[in-house]
Amino acid sequence: MDEEASGDNTGAPVLSVIYLVFAVHTVTDILLVALCIVGAIITQGLATWLPMKFGLRLTMFIEQIKRSTSNRHKMVP
Repeated sequence: MDEEASGDNTGAPVLSVIYLVFAVHTVTDILLVALCIVGAIITQGLATWLPMKFGLRLTMFIEQIKRSTSNRHKMVP
C-alpha cells in the first residue's frame, strides 16, 4: 500500500503543475484579449477626437503651405 500511495503522490505534483501552467496561460490570454480591446477603444477614441481637435488647424496649415509654395512659383519668371 505504501508503494501505491507514493506513486499517487508523485503524480499529483506533476498534475498540479500542469493545471497551474494552464491556469496561468488562460489568465494571460484573457488579459491579452482585454488589453487588445482597451487598445482598440483608445485608438478609436483618438481617431475620432484628434481630427476634431486638430483637424481645422491642420487644414489651415496645409492651405498656408500651398499658398506659400504657389506664391514662390509666381515670383520666379
